[in-house]
Formats: sequence, structure tokens, C-alpha cells
Amino acid sequence: MDLKSEDYGTKVYVFMMYFQSFLILLPFAFWFKWTSTFKLCLLWFGISVIPLFIFASYLETRFFSIGLLPAAVIIHQGVLNFNSLIRVNKNVLTLCLLIPIVIINRQLFTPISLYDIDQRELKTIVADVYKHEPDATIISPWVTEYCFLRFVHPDKKIRTSVSSLTGTGNNDYLKTPSFQWWIGDNNHVPTLEKLTKESKPLIYIGRSFSPAREKLYQYMSMLGMSSFMQRNVGSDRMSLSWMWSYRDLLLQLIQKQGPYDAYRVEFAPK
Repeated sequence: MDLKSEDYGTKVYVFMMYFQSFLILLPFAFWFKWTSTFKLCLLWFGISVIPLFIFASYLETRFFSIGLLPAAVIIHQGVLNFNSLIRVNKNVLTLCLLIPIVIINRQLFTPISLYDIDQRELKTIVADVYKHEPDATIISPWVTEYCFLRFVHPDKKIRTSVSSLTGTGNNDYLKTPSFQWWIGDNNHVPTLEKLTKESKPLIYIGRSFSPAREKLYQYMSMLGMSSFMQRNVGSDRMSLSWMWSYRDLLLQLIQKQGPYDAYRVEFAPK
């Protein structure tokens, strides 16, 4: 999913995912005298991450990877300071502290970690399609699902009809020889004329929402903060293809599986 800086839910998400459950140790990092290493990491973090967080008009989580090392040092300082406040064997205390943190991260934060494909659900819906239509031509509106399905079903007819790239206003790259080489011979279906040459049945499969973003919205609603988040912005992969809104095509929903929908594609009578 795309992360837009004007979406305040995004900023909350980035902050929480950066520290996750280790956030509870953050106050302890500032408890005692600051070492020179700690000060350097604060400066590093402030220079590399905070300006992006505040001023960037478009965000991706990978942009913040430059601040992971100083963030880890800051949290480590929090662990050390917390241990010094409680008179218990440090190894035992650290273990007792980290185990619940890891469990909470797994149960609470992993479900909202950004991912572009729900592999299990996508494989299930495609397998069901092939069960009833073994000779179907699968058309994906987005390149990520296309690449995954080409890997899983190398002997099947997998195509993509992507016509818009997220995060950029320039879609001319889709017409370049380098893209056509990368996507594979005759595997890009950019026009109705080319679509008519594909063998039937034509099955259009994609998702209209992000499972991770939907889970995040549920969390925000529980906290009474849903108004600060745009629920489905940047999550609709269906609309990245010209086929989704083309007036001469009829899309009939035949199956739903998790976030994915499968449509039978027919040509409108003239």
C-alpha cells in the first residue's frame, strides 16, 4: 500500500512499526546520563528519519531503514537502564522482558506489516479457477501478483494488464522496450486489441483492499482514532489496470477469496 504523508494514520503507523513493542523501553533510554554513543544515535536518528517523517510527500517504509541502527542502539540503552533499576539477575530479567515483547510483536504488529501479496489466498483462488477452467488465461492488474503467479504456474497463461504505476505520475515506462523485455514476450496486455487475441476464458484476478491496512484501520477504530486515517487509500490494485473501468468489457464476479476477487471477462456486444 502507498503511504501518503497527509494521512495522519500513516504517521502513527510508521512510528509504531519502527519501535513496535520495544516502545515501552523507550522512556528508560533517557532515564540516566546520556553517553556520547547515545547522543550520536539521537542525532543520527533525528537527521535521517524525522525530516522524512514530517516533510516527505510520499513515504515508503524502506525509506526509514537508514535509521534502524540508531533506533536499535537507543532501545538497547533502554534495556540496560531498565535492568539497572531492578535488582534481579540481569540475564533472567532481560529474558523475561524480551519474551513477551517478541510475542506481542508477533500477535499485534506482524498482521499489519506491509506486504503486497497474500500468497496463501492468491494461490487458493487461482487453484480454484484452474480447477474449473484449466485452460483459463489469468490476467493480473498489478506486476507483483503477476510475477508471483508466473513463478507458481510457469506452464500456465499468466498476463498483466497494468497501465498505471503507483507512487509516480509517469506511466511511460510501461511502453519502453526494457519493461516489455522484463515482463516477457506477449505477457503485457495494454489494449483491448491485444486482449481480444488472448485465448478464452479470460479471468481477471486482483484485490481492492490491503489486508494489512484493513487490520490497521481496525486497531485505529478501537483507539477512537479512525478519523485520522484514510481507510483504503493506495490499496486498490484493481484500478491500476485499464480493464477495470473500460466500458467495452463486462466483468462478472465469479469468486472471492480473502482480499482477492476473480472476474470472468467478456466483451460487450456492439
